[in-house]
Amino acid sequence: MRNQKLRFTFGHILAYISLIFIGYISFLGLTYWGDGNFILSGILTGVMVLILLGLMTYLQGLKAVARYFKIRIKIERICLLIFILFSIISSLPFLHFWTVFSNEDALSTSFSKSIDKSKAVFDAYEIYANNRIQVYTNDLDRVIRAKNNSPSQYVNYGFMEGKDDNFQKENKIDKLRRHLLSENYDNIKVPTIDWLDKARSNANVWNPFFLNNVKTISSVISDKITELHKMSETLCPNESAEPFAYSITFEDVTNLYTIFNRTPALIGLLLAIICYALLLFPYALQTRNTKSTYTLFKYSNK
Repeated sequence: MRNQKLRFTFGHILAYISLIFIGYISFLGLTYWGDGNFILSGILTGVMVLILLGLMTYLQGLKAVARYFKIRIKIERICLLIFILFSIISSLPFLHFWTVFSNEDALSTSFSKSIDKSKAVFDAYEIYANNRIQVYTNDLDRVIRAKNNSPSQYVNYGFMEGKDDNFQKENKIDKLRRHLLSENYDNIKVPTIDWLDKARSNANVWNPFFLNNVKTISSVISDKITELHKMSETLCPNESAEPFAYSITFEDVTNLYTIFNRTPALIGLLLAIICYALLLFPYALQTRNTKSTYTLFKYSNK
């Protein structure tokens, strides 16, 4: 039985699990290193995994050969060297992820602050809208009190003689309130708050979409501020008010996930050694043909 061909063992299960783990971690590392380029990261990860799979399978096959031992042992040694060199190179994105992982607290804290700042935009808008409604209410009260002395002003504000002044005033205030704070506003606020809450709950470096949220939160909130600004540009008759304006800045955390640390995190280094070593388990457990007088490092006279 020792001279049977390729043997599937428990070592293969460990090797394949390790390969999947290496692939996912490397994909994350490439994604962070490439500042969120998912497509390129996916392609490079796929190529890397296929090369590692091909090398580990080919190495086992070379060790199990039943003839041409002299030439096959040379190819085996070369392939093993290629595997080692490729493992060192391909481990760079794997190691980079663990550098990002070591910065997870700083990234999460910064992102959480960005979410709080983003939600504050809507608090500021509601203060703006309520103040504007109050100012307009005060203006309408003033116009009603002065209608006998300034009838033209009374008309300019959209009031009509013969109708109840308070009824007309409440209609005007309600119209302004509905424009600033009703369905139009909810259509902007509710989906944005939901997105922010989901983004906060998924804020960890193991989630590849975390980086996308970190990168897009600034543009998302800027767009919402623009929408609120445009919505507040419409004025009631003779209303004097500036459109909503809000300035917001977010901390730049790009350096925490794009710069490669030449001194990798210890946990990353240990896991890289273990995981890449596990890829060679099927090769290590594969027995040589008893006819072969060669070993990996020397010629045997047996």
